[in-house]
Amino acid sequence: MMILRISQAAREDILRSAQWYDAQPSRYGSAFLDEVEQALKEMTTNPQLHPPVEDGIQGFEIREYFIERFQQRVIFLVRDREMIVISVVHASRREGSWHRHIDKRDK
Repeated sequence: MMILRISQAAREDILRSAQWYDAQPSRYGSAFLDEVEQALKEMTTNPQLHPPVEDGIQGFEIREYFIERFQQRVIFLVRDREMIVISVVHASRREGSWHRHIDKRDK
């Protein structure tokens, strides 16, 4: 099994999204958090089942888990036996918007 780390930037993305969903009439913040939790479990079981990102960075193994219900991309870096969640962004965001979250030293 992989060791899972969640970057501070990704934690902030998750919190911001949950707060946004809670502010909507449907109040789906907790449902969103449940989906993220499920995504993390599935990702750590076998990260290679999830596709490489199309807007990746050369030299990094970066993959994504797509949360269909909320149209959110959980973007993660795979390195040795470690998986680092870099960002959680809505699919409507421009490609590469999450690049600022990656530490170039994580290569």
